[in-house]
Order: sequence, then C-alpha cells, then structure tokens
Amino acid sequence: MECSSSGVFEVERAVREFHLYDPECDVNDEFLREMLCVEALRKGMALHFGKEI
Repeated sequence: MECSSSGVFEVERAVREFHLYDPECDVNDEFLREMLCVEALRKGMALHFGKEI
C-alpha cells in the first residue's frame, strides 16, 4: 500500500483497485475494507469513504 501525497486513503477506490488487481480474490469486501483501513491508519493516513477526491 502506497501512501498518497495528500495523506488521504480513499477506501472505496482501494477496494475497487484491489479487485481489478486480483479478480479471483474471494475476500469479503467488508473484511477487505477493514484490513485496508487498519493499514492506512497505521501509516497515519486519514480515511475517506464515498466519492473519490
């Protein structure tokens, strides 16, 4: 996971991009969101849900 220059992690975009990267992944979207958010918070990023910035 790369840190964006703005320090904002776009959650829904990351979930979509993850599925594009690995379309055969069968991880539940809610679990995937949680894992991605935990990692983004660990890196000190703000979370953004909803429309892309």
